[in-house]
Amino acid sequence: MLDLTVLCKVVDNYGDIGFVFRLCRSLSELAPDIKLRLVVSNLGSFAAMADGINPALPFQTFRGWQIFDWNNAEVCTAEFAQNPPVFLLECFQCGRPEWLENIIFAPGFDKTVQSLDVEYLTAEDWAEEFHLIKSGTRSINVKKHIFMPGFTPKTGGFLLDNSFMQSRASAEAALKKLDGTGVCISKEDFNIIVFSYPRNFDFLVSALNRFSKAFGKTRKVKVFIASGICTEPFLDACQKCDAAFEVEKLPYLEQEKWDALLTLADFSFVRGEDSFSRACLCGKPFVWHIYKQEKDYHLVKLEAFHKKLGAASAGSDISDYEKFSMLYNDGTESSTELEELALKLFESYAQLEAPFKKLADNLVSIGNMAQHLLEFLSSLI
Repeated sequence: MLDLTVLCKVVDNYGDIGFVFRLCRSLSELAPDIKLRLVVSNLGSFAAMADGINPALPFQTFRGWQIFDWNNAEVCTAEFAQNPPVFLLECFQCGRPEWLENIIFAPGFDKTVQSLDVEYLTAEDWAEEFHLIKSGTRSINVKKHIFMPGFTPKTGGFLLDNSFMQSRASAEAALKKLDGTGVCISKEDFNIIVFSYPRNFDFLVSALNRFSKAFGKTRKVKVFIASGICTEPFLDACQKCDAAFEVEKLPYLEQEKWDALLTLADFSFVRGEDSFSRACLCGKPFVWHIYKQEKDYHLVKLEAFHKKLGAASAGSDISDYEKFSMLYNDGTESSTELEELALKLFESYAQLEAPFKKLADNLVSIGNMAQHLLEFLSSLI
């Protein structure tokens, strides 16, 4: 039985824990007898997407896993001093909590810990070079490797958990997962999801108004705005620009239900590691609002994604998409150019869909990242 401890320090509200939750589900699906301990720094974020998590408890069981509050050193020390990690996943360079450092790097500690630094998803070429390479620690007993999710067969690939893949394969299955949520989505409408970082959305509402007046003669345009930090700015823009399309404010959704909604959307604006990865796999056009980094390095990552999409375009012209995507992420607050480009993207949806579908199919063909991870861990035994 595989003994696995997963560390998650929540930086982005939902992207980090969203990925880790999906990873744990995927691993459990492939290895039902796995012993899994999950250590999370923000259980409130976890509870928002996983019904059954109590953010007030220092320790709890959930789906057969043991869940620990990263911040409760007393409870965690008692558990991990007696049962040190065998395999340790450090997700997104989260590091190790001080109480765990004190255990596995203590002078008398003589057990072997196999640690895997599970990195952020990137489309950059260097992901292939870093995948599975060794990384040093300050103890010969703690052995470390780097594991890179990615867009090519020479990386770890993407997580293909059962619930998401079911929704991807069947609109009926996806709709059934939304039963009881109050979310009203129709395949007859042109459905758009907005899950973004805060920004000025005036240009987007204006573009949607123009699109809705023309396109809405045959299909109603409906926007689903995610709960969170983008809700108020988007609704303010709708009020200011007198939105001519339907808007539905979403409740907080559990992860499997959010996945289902993403697969049903015709166009999405997404942020965060986990929703970006799901959008890549949906095969529908989307715009990624990438987390801003120092010296605008996030734009380098964005351009690398554009190259992967371009490679899947098979001659389709995605230059308007690339231009809009860069402008959306470079800090531009309001622009006539953004509005005109957004309108072009909506109007050319049918042509834009082909490269996104090809990209998604390519990613699925790489195989399940969870399976690749399990195979690598098994090779370390």
